[in-house]
Amino acid sequence: MLLPKGFFVDWGWIAGPAAWMLCAAFTARVLALPLIPALIGAVLAGLPSLVAVLFDLHWAGAVLAVGLFALWCARLPGQPARL
Repeated sequence: MLLPKGFFVDWGWIAGPAAWMLCAAFTARVLALPLIPALIGAVLAGLPSLVAVLFDLHWAGAVLAVGLFALWCARLPGQPARL
């Protein structure tokens, strides 16, 4: 394990959202999506996940957030692929 469980107990409230935003930025870069709208979508998609965490259903919140983020990104204009 790279980090001990105690790290996530103490710092999970910031490590999780930071990782979520980094992954969203990476996704936007790979798919040639506009960065700021993609990050806004990540924030909005992550909000329902907070409700799931309050009910101790972190796994369900993650699945819901990924699905909502995918739907958000699908409506964003992409850049044409460069060969």
